[in-house]
Amino acid sequence: MLTPNGWQAGRAVAVTDGRIAAVQDPGPPLRGDVALPGRALLPGTVNSHCHTFQSLLRGLGDDLDFMGWRDRVLYPFSERRVVEQGRLTTMAEADLVARVAALTKGWAV
Repeated sequence: MLTPNGWQAGRAVAVTDGRIAAVQDPGPPLRGDVALPGRALLPGTVNSHCHTFQSLLRGLGDDLDFMGWRDRVLYPFSERRVVEQGRLTTMAEADLVARVAALTKGWAV
């Protein structure tokens, strides 16, 4: 198991209500236990990768195939946006929030 202290063998993860409650020495096997011999247990990660800024490109290059759009629209725009990245990303995210709010208006979300 990969822990903040590095790799550790012979450890157990106790889960309570779907959350990790403890990383501990294994006790006697209990019903519902899942043994993972010869496998690694890694922590989950958060994927913060997104393409929200691309909403600013909506409608540009609609007549192009993907590779043409990538090379003639996306890449040139991406090279220019580095200078104002924070401002452009904020604008794209505000646009995305407005669109999601419009789509979900009246729905129990």
